[in-house]
Amino acid sequence: MFGDDDPAATAAEMTARIDWRDGTVSAGTVSGPTGGPFTVSGRHSFANAGLQSVGVTLVDAEGSTATGTASLQVPQPHLSLSANASPAAGVAPLPVTWTYRLTNDGTAPAYGAVVVSSLCGAAALKSGDNGNNLLDAGETWAFTCTSTLTAHGSYVDSAVATASGLQDDLGYTAQAVAPAVTVVDAPEVVGLTSVTIGATRAVVDGTALSVVSNGTVTVQGARVVGNVRSTQGGVILQKGTAVSGDVTAGTTITGSGATVSGTQSPRSPTAVLAPAPVAPCTAGGASYRTAPSAADPWLTGKYTYDAAHGALSVSGGAVVTMAGGTYCLGSVSLTGGARLRATGAVRLRLTGIFDGSGGSVTNSGSSAAGVQIATSYTGQTGVSISGGSPVLAIIYAPGSGVSISGGASVTGAVLGKSLVVSGDSSVHAASEPAVLAAWASYFAG
Repeated sequence: MFGDDDPAATAAEMTARIDWRDGTVSAGTVSGPTGGPFTVSGRHSFANAGLQSVGVTLVDAEGSTATGTASLQVPQPHLSLSANASPAAGVAPLPVTWTYRLTNDGTAPAYGAVVVSSLCGAAALKSGDNGNNLLDAGETWAFTCTSTLTAHGSYVDSAVATASGLQDDLGYTAQAVAPAVTVVDAPEVVGLTSVTIGATRAVVDGTALSVVSNGTVTVQGARVVGNVRSTQGGVILQKGTAVSGDVTAGTTITGSGATVSGTQSPRSPTAVLAPAPVAPCTAGGASYRTAPSAADPWLTGKYTYDAAHGALSVSGGAVVTMAGGTYCLGSVSLTGGARLRATGAVRLRLTGIFDGSGGSVTNSGSSAAGVQIATSYTGQTGVSISGGSPVLAIIYAPGSGVSISGGASVTGAVLGKSLVVSGDSSVHAASEPAVLAAWASYFAG
């Protein structure tokens, strides 16, 4: 407030100037009774919140001046945005829902709040508003949007939130980047030329699973929890077969006494599945892994290893431990109840066969991505797992057949030139992000 020595002074004969001290000066409005005290008021939108200092100059009818300073606490909204995606990985086509949480952690309400996603456009408000259509200070709104990702790759969504301050009418923004989503455009149980799932007790299952071949798929009374597809050939479903998903064939779907819960689509050819081949790990004169030693104890336990041929053999119930790493080997044989246990992420690159007749493969974690077996072998059967063997691994053998029989159990992902699952055996396709990300790398070409 300002006073004046003239008891007859009025507000109408005075002028005021307000220096907002942000580069802006404007006229103030003077009010008050005759003789004072007088009050100067004005309106201004600050670009920044917080404590602001304002200068005021008052001029009376005789030209006398008075100055004063006022401190203002400017309330403003402030936006913070977080983003997440679910699921984090899967097989294409993969519907993904992104969730955004927009918080006003400022000191004033905002209006017109929207969130726009780089992958699925404008997100819809799902919760958080108390009914006044304002993003109040301290309030959090949840937005979602969904998009279907149809091709292999890693997808990163960037979102931008915008709103306007209710008091200052200024625009405010916030940005957030969601964790990457991994999409695999390849099924997890594959026989490139043919797939045979035999016997009534065989099971193939998994989340978003597809059993795929470019040739004939034959299910001999087994249970498939997922989809069955032949890109170019036919599908044969024998009596007692149960398929929980869709069945698609390039030519015909034949058989009787089978149960298909999804849609049957004969004569519906799709793109040929053509995953990348495996280059021999000895190409260019490279050698097989040298024998374990005190200086390089990559393998411990009771085993036989022929370094000249890269041949590892474990038998008679022995347990061997393999340190994490990538290994170029000729062949691996696990028989008679032998166990291979990986203590870290292991990638086996074979030029020959993997024989798991009565042996098992595990790793120190719970993910099948912990052990990856890929062979460049082009003979008839490159991977054989039988005799009740539990295997937690990714198996990739595009040049040779894969046989899973005799009650064996494989958890992970499997691809062979041909694939046979028979007896009381099972294949459980793993769908956790680590497995799908590793699996995607084999189809990247």
